[in-house]
Formats: sequence, C-alpha cells, structure tokens
Amino acid sequence: MATSYDVRIRDAIAAIGNLDRRLREEYILIGGASLICLGSTRATSDIDLLVPGTSIALIAPSLVQSPDFSYRAGAISIKAGEIEFPVDILVKVVDDLTFEDLEPFTITIQDGIRTLDFPIALGIKIRCFYLRNDETSAGLEKQRSDLYDIRFICGKMEEASRVVDDIVAKAIRVGCYNMALVKHALEESGDLAVFLSVGGTKFQVPWEEDTEDQREYFALLEADDEEIEGPSDAGEEVGGNINPRHWC
Repeated sequence: MATSYDVRIRDAIAAIGNLDRRLREEYILIGGASLICLGSTRATSDIDLLVPGTSIALIAPSLVQSPDFSYRAGAISIKAGEIEFPVDILVKVVDDLTFEDLEPFTITIQDGIRTLDFPIALGIKIRCFYLRNDETSAGLEKQRSDLYDIRFICGKMEEASRVVDDIVAKAIRVGCYNMALVKHALEESGDLAVFLSVGGTKFQVPWEEDTEDQREYFALLEADDEEIEGPSDAGEEVGGNINPRHWC
C-alpha cells in the first residue's frame, strides 16, 4: 500500500511531466524535484525552474491555458494527483548563476526533461547548505534537506564512477569555511568518505583566492576544534602556526 510519502513523490513526478508538456519556453528543472526524477526519495513541496531572463514574462501565459495550472496573486501552481505544487520560476540561483551559466551542465532525462547533471548539482547544494539561515527552524530543516541531497548525489556519482572535474569545479566557487561546515556535517553522519571519493572538495577555491570573511570564519572554527580536540588534532603546524590548508 502506498504511503502518503510515496504518493507525494509520485504526484511530483506527474506534475513535472505535465509541466514539461505544457511549457513551451526553455527551462532547467532544479532543486529537490529534479533529484526525484533522478531517483531520490526525498519528497518536495514545490517545483523550481530556472529560465532565461527573456522568458520570464512568457511563462505564466504559456502554462495557465491548461486546467492543470492555476495563477493566483502572481503565483503559479500545478495540480497533480492529490497535491497542488507551487511552481517557482527563477532567473538566477545561488551566486547569481543564470540559465546561460548552467545550461552547459545539463542532461536530458525522462520525457525530455532538462535538469542539472550530478556534479554541478553537488556544487550548488554545497553552496546552498552554507547560505541557509541556521538560526531558524526552517533554515535548519533546509540544511538537513541539503545534506540528504548531497549524500544522494555522492552515492549516485560513486555508483557511476564519476568525479567532479576541473570544468565543473570552476563553475561553483566554495570558500574554505563553507566547505568545512559541509565536511563536518558529513563526517558526523558517516558520509564524508564518499564525498571525498567523488571529488567534492574540488569546488573549494585556493586559500589565497578566498575571501577574508571565509578565512576568518575558518580560523575561528579551527580554534574551536583545537580547544575541543587538543592542539595535536587541529591542523598541521607550520612555523608554530596552524596551516589552514591542512583541513581545507
């Protein structure tokens, strides 16, 4: 017997299929809905589309001609099965990346749906984890979802013997503090090894190219770790100082 969780995932896939058939403009399916199409079992509450800036005004008229869609107070929703899914239309994602920036990293999956390939999706999820507001329950829930997605993506990449290559790594720039937080979280869940094996750390920018904020926060994090674990575990000493590249 299907659970409500299974029903939500089934209906999300149906909604995405309906959306693809009705939408005449170019788009990239991103976020949790895209990962469901790639085999994830994490339910999603909405459907995110990245579109060219020139298409934004054409989306609603293209969709609302279908009875499956509604357009109320500037918001688009799609009905599938038992659930109505909000459709978020975006022209930029993390770090102001656009449709044109990410189009080279797309793949075509079921029914011709275009979405992001696993390596670039991994980089975006690493950035998203850091950008969540971890002082709110909603932000913490989003971080948990990001970690779930990171583990799923890494597992799929490991199964296919894929790794992050230099071209993808240059498309998403991750600071040392951002990367440290993700690695800490994955270490706690026992998933750090697979993240390292698929080259997740390749997204991290060189120390000398990183921002002052990232380096400062990283140093504070290292100081906290040193206080908890003891100096011998905090990092590699160079000339009496902690070398931040040891952990990065």
